[in-house]
Amino acid sequence: MLKTTYLLLVDTLRDKAFLFWMVAFPAILMVIYGAVFGGGGEPAKAPVFLYADSSLGQLLKDVLNETYDLKLVSQVDDPKAFVLRETARLRKPATLVMANGSSIHIYSVSNIWGGIVAGAVYGLVYQYYYPNLTVPVDVKLEIIGAANATSMFAQGPTRTATVLVLVEAMAAGIQEVLALFGGLTISGLNKRAALFRVSKLNVVASAVASSLLSSFAGVAAVFAVAKFYGVEIWRIALSWHVWVAYILNYLFFAGIGLLMTNAMTVRKADVSVLMNLGTMIFLLFAFTTGYYIPLEVMPESMARFALAMPTSYTATFATVSVLGGEAPISMLAYPAAAAAAVFALGLRLVKLHPKL
Repeated sequence: MLKTTYLLLVDTLRDKAFLFWMVAFPAILMVIYGAVFGGGGEPAKAPVFLYADSSLGQLLKDVLNETYDLKLVSQVDDPKAFVLRETARLRKPATLVMANGSSIHIYSVSNIWGGIVAGAVYGLVYQYYYPNLTVPVDVKLEIIGAANATSMFAQGPTRTATVLVLVEAMAAGIQEVLALFGGLTISGLNKRAALFRVSKLNVVASAVASSLLSSFAGVAAVFAVAKFYGVEIWRIALSWHVWVAYILNYLFFAGIGLLMTNAMTVRKADVSVLMNLGTMIFLLFAFTTGYYIPLEVMPESMARFALAMPTSYTATFATVSVLGGEAPISMLAYPAAAAAAVFALGLRLVKLHPKL
């Protein structure tokens, strides 16, 4: 029995898929979650805008400026439009505090930062009027985007559904492309394509198009569950902003998938190993650029990395538009250039067969 156990253990430890999923993958997740929740580095400061024309204005300014990235504004015509515009500009959820006479209204697109700022304002108001039993100022928090301050979704259900739609594009771009070319390599159809002189462009275009179309099955699944949670899915489905961001995400990751394909077709790398590596790259972007983990809970250093990635631009462009804001088309210049460059490089360098 001991000998058999030893032999099976050695065989297991030689399995590359086991080594990835049971050893490397948990370590990668620990690095990611440790960076986010481990308390390392300075916490990211919430961008807060203050408009005040009441006696509380100066006190709000002094207190909020200690903790948040506070900016004073002299005029706000449409509070919701203002918050969404600043969210698009900063690519971080913005919060607006408006103190008008006997009321303080707080607007935010983030349940996390909005709730924290509202809590600070509540405490300040009670301290200001202490020891009065009644507070003559009404403090109200409004989360933009069909959400409320106690939602189970940290990013709000509408924002969450939009982000998960874009995640489908990321996953399909790299994983489906690798899976298709891995299947061609295992079956030998890549060699047949070379033998019958099927052009590389034809094969690549067909693989990319088929994986893109198949990704919409995942989108449909996201829509079905989102509708159960009360999301107005038509806002997402009818937004051209979402689908432009979707295509850019897809092309960026499809380009990475094409670049990785040569390891299978030319260097005879194990297909399962490449698939695992593709999964790791996808999850790295999904976890560290604001898709699975909101920017609000990231330390400042990690948030800066997230905001430097093209995927943060596409996520903000889509979510701000779905929430009713106007994201400028100029936001897509960087992700469009990145997607075009990576996909073009992948198309140029990919080989279906060592002799091609």
